[in-house]
Amino acid sequence: MMLLKKAKGASLNGKMIDAASARMAENVVKMDQLINSK
Repeated sequence: MMLLKKAKGASLNGKMIDAASARMAENVVKMDQLINSK
C-alpha cells in the first residue's frame, strides 16, 4: 500500500518525477539481472 501512495504523490508533483523514477526502477532491475546472470 505504501508504494501506491508514493506513486500517487509522484504523479501529483508532475510527470517528470514519474518518468525519472520509472527509468531508475528499470535500471535497478537491469543491474539486478546482470548481477544474477553471472
